[in-house]
Amino acid sequence: MATNDKYDRQIRIWGADGQRRLNSSTVLCLGISAAGTETLKNLALPGIGYLRIVSDAKVEERDFHRNFFLDPDSLGKNIAEEILTNLLEMNPDVKGDFRAKSVSAYIQEDLDELCKASLIIVDCLSFVSLDLEVQILTSRPLAWRSTKFARSKISLWSC
Repeated sequence: MATNDKYDRQIRIWGADGQRRLNSSTVLCLGISAAGTETLKNLALPGIGYLRIVSDAKVEERDFHRNFFLDPDSLGKNIAEEILTNLLEMNPDVKGDFRAKSVSAYIQEDLDELCKASLIIVDCLSFVSLDLEVQILTSRPLAWRSTKFARSKISLWSC
């Protein structure tokens, strides 16, 4: 953990133990949108330990108006990689990576990695896609005892 001065405000709220727990937490974001980016930014600034973003989407021109971490130089690049790069610049204590694959493929191929996450954010997925993911995730109930889930902006028209 970085110096107490850097995280002084958080330590005053949730104490040193809370800050240590935050620093040792892993967040997995399945899909990414402007709402998910804002959520991850708000976790990175106080010092979340590790971020992973999963998305096979490419940055499109329309994304520049929705997401403050994207600009014309990002066009055609993997959106997860571009957003993660900017998030990690905001706080050098935070580590992270991305997976440039569909959420369905990630869940089917890397299900054991999901079990390591402290928080899973499901962002920017259609109801049809989400239904598939929920079926896969619930097929292994014992692995999810301590994992928290959050959903953001889920509809057939998102992204």
